[in-house]
Amino acid sequence: MLEDIAALPDILKLLSGYKFKTSFACIGKWVEKHVDLHLRIINEGHEIINHTYSHPNSEVFNPDRRFDQITYREREEEVIRCHEVINKLLNYTPIGFRVPHFGNQFTDDIYKILSGLNYRYSSSTVALRSQSRGYPYRPYGGVIEFPVSPCPRHPLACFDSYHFFRTAHPAYKFSHRHREDFIKCFNKLLKSAGQSGAYLNVYFDPLDVVENDAFRLILNAIAGADAAVLNYSEIIQRLDAAKKV
Repeated sequence: MLEDIAALPDILKLLSGYKFKTSFACIGKWVEKHVDLHLRIINEGHEIINHTYSHPNSEVFNPDRRFDQITYREREEEVIRCHEVINKLLNYTPIGFRVPHFGNQFTDDIYKILSGLNYRYSSSTVALRSQSRGYPYRPYGGVIEFPVSPCPRHPLACFDSYHFFRTAHPAYKFSHRHREDFIKCFNKLLKSAGQSGAYLNVYFDPLDVVENDAFRLILNAIAGADAAVLNYSEIIQRLDAAKKV
C-alpha cells in the first residue's frame, strides 16, 4: 500500500529509539520507486526481506492475481525479480522471504525457489497451520520456516495489525478494533512465550504503526522483556554460530 511506504520514515524514526533491529518485507516495485528510502532501512541496521516483485493481489500493482493461483514459473519470476532488484539497486542480498498475505496465499513450492537462491529462511505460514504447529522447522533443503505467532483469541489467524484493525473477515472484525485489546493480547502472547521459553514472531503493517500509539507501548514491552529480541537474519547468525561450537 502507498500508505505503508509513506509511513516508513516515521517507522524508522520510532525504531531509532530502541536497541533492537527489525525485518522489513519489501516489494520490488516499491524498491524501484523509492530507492533512497529502502537504502535508509539498511543503513539504519535493519533487515530487508524479499516480498515478491509486484505482490500479487496488491491493490496498487497487481490486484487481480493471487500468489497461490499463478503458475509456478510466475511465482518463481516474482521471487527472483524482487531479489535482483534489491541486489542491484540496494547492493544488498536478502536471505529471507515472505509470501503475500501470509497463509492465505501460501504454497509450499516456494521453498524450492528459495533454495535455488540460497535463501536461509521464509516466514510465510500461520503457526497452527504450519507443519510444526508454530515452531521453526525445515521444510526443504536448508530453508527454515519461521511461522508467524497466532492471535491468542483466534488461533487460526496470525497476530498482526491487519487482523486487529482492518480485517473484513466476519469471524474477526467485531472481536478487536480497540487499542487496549490489542495491547492486552500482545502482552498475553509475550507472557506466554516467556513462561514456555517459546519464540514470538509478530508482524505489523507500517500504516498501522504510525496511526496507533499502542505500538510505542508494545515496543517498550519488547525492549523491557527478559528475552533476546532478534530479527530473522540475527537468528540465522546465532544458529550458524551454534553449529561451529
